[in-house]
Amino acid sequence: MTGETFDYVIVGGGTAGCVLANRLSADPALSVLLLEAGPSDRHWHVQMPMGNVEALKGNRFNWDFMTVPEPHLDGRRMSCPRGRVLGGSSSINGMVHVRGHKRDFDDWSDSGCSGWSYEELLPYFRRSETYGGQISSYRGAEGPLEIAPGQDKSPLNLAFLTAGAEAGLAENSDFNGARQDGVGTYDLAIKDGRRVNGVRAYLDPVRERSNLTILTGARAQRILFNGHRATGVAYRHRDADRTCRAGREVIVSAGSIHSPQLLMLSGVGDAAHLEDHGIASRHHLPAVGAGLQNHIDIYMQYHCSKPVTLNGKAGPLGRLMIGAEWFLNKSGVCASNGFEVGAFLTALDDSDRPDTQIIFFPVAFEPGSFDVRPWHGYQFHVGTQKPEGRGWVRLASADPAKPPLIHFNFLATERDRRHIRAAMRRVRDIAHAPGFDTYRGREAFPGDSVKTDSEIDEWLAAFADTAYHPCCTCRMGSPDEPQAVVDPACRVIGLDALRIVDASVMPTLVNSNPNASVVAIAEKAADMILDKSPLAIDEQATHGQNTSGSAQS
Repeated sequence: MTGETFDYVIVGGGTAGCVLANRLSADPALSVLLLEAGPSDRHWHVQMPMGNVEALKGNRFNWDFMTVPEPHLDGRRMSCPRGRVLGGSSSINGMVHVRGHKRDFDDWSDSGCSGWSYEELLPYFRRSETYGGQISSYRGAEGPLEIAPGQDKSPLNLAFLTAGAEAGLAENSDFNGARQDGVGTYDLAIKDGRRVNGVRAYLDPVRERSNLTILTGARAQRILFNGHRATGVAYRHRDADRTCRAGREVIVSAGSIHSPQLLMLSGVGDAAHLEDHGIASRHHLPAVGAGLQNHIDIYMQYHCSKPVTLNGKAGPLGRLMIGAEWFLNKSGVCASNGFEVGAFLTALDDSDRPDTQIIFFPVAFEPGSFDVRPWHGYQFHVGTQKPEGRGWVRLASADPAKPPLIHFNFLATERDRRHIRAAMRRVRDIAHAPGFDTYRGREAFPGDSVKTDSEIDEWLAAFADTAYHPCCTCRMGSPDEPQAVVDPACRVIGLDALRIVDASVMPTLVNSNPNASVVAIAEKAADMILDKSPLAIDEQATHGQNTSGSAQS
């Protein structure tokens, strides 16, 4: 394929890359090449919803990045899994489908990203999905991405929903509807017992298009330029160095870690940093790799007084039985992600929107591991959604095969620390509500000895983890904004024929799991690339959106 020319070359076959490959190749007059460094997604670790635990292990489907020592977390290096497989992180994530809060996107628009308000992005959320729940003006019915509310009505899930309401949370039947706050069942990207990733939704239906070429095992080395115009990509495939040309545009959709790395390897970034690695600066753009945001994650565990948890199925015989049920019928425990209910609530008094997410697991894992506890238990995963702290992605080497340096900068500000303390106390309110009386044993982790601010801070430094949501490393903004890398059309500022379309362009982290928003970003960007008019705003849907920060009923 060396030297072959395509109209569009897309670097990265993750969520955004799959969307773009579908939408751009819909015009038979346009030729599209999709380059993905990882293998095919055709493996049970990817296809089985419960298999995401296995997909996250090792590096078969995972880049398995590690951060630099985190100064506010006892100098621990943290895991940063990213999908190294067709479908990207949509092939290894937890399949929770939440869009974020209206104000997240209005913040983008207000900060200089014209065209990216909630009312302007909602039509793209709707276009992307076929929703299997109750249809409303907020939901789509004809899109590629098939999603539906979780169906697990197990005793512990019902106990969580009851306890959440008893603790003062409003019952919410659709976190992607008129309001985000409250307690309810998550939408899941699971259909007929199988994961719905970017491949299944967007690539599989169009694989036979003669103008679409999908190349796996092809790792981009650098972007090729003629002056300030991107002209193609140099990549490595089957141990050979190759190049391809882009007649119209190169589109980088390599994710929040690899997209800034590829730009820097290509001479686009902070000139002094590039010089440190012997890379000639083609375009000085200091914001490349800066501004990383991620959701912190902590989990609080309780012993369960009755044998109704998934821990009881973790032995050899139990695993054999639930695995066989999925392989034979695509049903049973393995047809779920295992965490179908949760809540959005407000932990800080000065928040203008729900600021904390809870995901409930009817199983207890060993701390820092995916191995299950040898006793029956359940846990609450707690994430604070709007962190103040920002980190970065930087080069460790000019060698494209070397992973970059990653710094989350978790708990860097007093507000971020105050937030997670308040969130933990709200979770304890739910855990001790009457709905859990039948099942509640003692708190196993962190335990009753961790109560004061100083005790919580010490525990967080030792055990806080990541929710796997890195974003914002190639931020979108006005072209005159020093922190911006791309303009509101996702074009790299100061260069021609080069765009970035993935989670890295988010100006700020959304108030949710980010994959649903990445799909909508790519849907809207596709229209921009094809010079189509934006989808029409639905005044009926946007008028009713709840903007309250309160999670009380």
